[in-house]
Amino acid sequence: MLSPSVGPVCALLLLFTTRYCAAPQEEANSAFVTVKVSDTLGTPVTNTRIHFLERSSKSHKEQTTDETGTATVQLQPGLFDLSVTSPRPDLMSLIVRDVEVKRGEHRQLDLVLKAKIPGIIDFVDPMEGLEPERAPLGDLEEPTKKATTQAATQQGCRYIQARGGLSGYDSGGPYTLDHFRLTKGRTDLREFLWTHWHEQKKGVAEARVGTVDRGTVKVLYIVRPDAAGKWGIDGELDRPMDPPCVSFHADSLVRVPIAKPDEDYPSQTIGLWPPDKIPQKRLGDSDVKDARFYRVILARENKPISDQI
Repeated sequence: MLSPSVGPVCALLLLFTTRYCAAPQEEANSAFVTVKVSDTLGTPVTNTRIHFLERSSKSHKEQTTDETGTATVQLQPGLFDLSVTSPRPDLMSLIVRDVEVKRGEHRQLDLVLKAKIPGIIDFVDPMEGLEPERAPLGDLEEPTKKATTQAATQQGCRYIQARGGLSGYDSGGPYTLDHFRLTKGRTDLREFLWTHWHEQKKGVAEARVGTVDRGTVKVLYIVRPDAAGKWGIDGELDRPMDPPCVSFHADSLVRVPIAKPDEDYPSQTIGLWPPDKIPQKRLGDSDVKDARFYRVILARENKPISDQI
């Protein structure tokens, strides 16, 4: 017969043994996914948020990339959606759908974040940077802004192809926008959009936007009232990727002051950060300012649907 003191000791040993065995077993049942993030120049992207969301259980894991642009996440088997968000305001986010994780596997995903198109909707980029032989994942969802933008994709660009139906509209452009330097086209576009929206004058403006890695992108801005008589801006973006045209609608335009107007990059050309919030400091509708001293943001329901122009 055991002494009274033996029982608690045995129970403690049993508990310790159970926990000791459970940890290696749990690790053996899980997988390790390493995500390495770089930009199009091959530079590691640090402090990038890596977020895995399991489709059925809704469990999630999150890590941040280190100085090498790398993060390793331990996951249980399942089907995941992976989102990659960099703090760099010049880079697009990335969503990878249907990442299948199997028990006991170790895999690496090499992802490339592309540069945003200045002044254009901050679309989530399609997954073109993934190496298929290392990570055969499912197709990405179509490029899309966060749900609040309600951007629509189309097979063709109605007004970029032909300006029919826009007779009587003031015409502006084509305005040239550059990623690294302030152009007269950028300030002229700011003034055109603000003047026509604020004064409720119909206008159509064309911009040709230089990008870091996708050549020149054409954007059409149409200032006009909607069916209910509310003035807004419709846009069409023609780009060398799939889908080739994306249309969007903004119900308002916001002007924000530039802290360093003599600095081309990044003050005059870089995008919003954080990308989903309009800066609190704004210019009033009655404030008269030269276009070199403010930037404009297209908004819908008081949320930005574009970078700063």
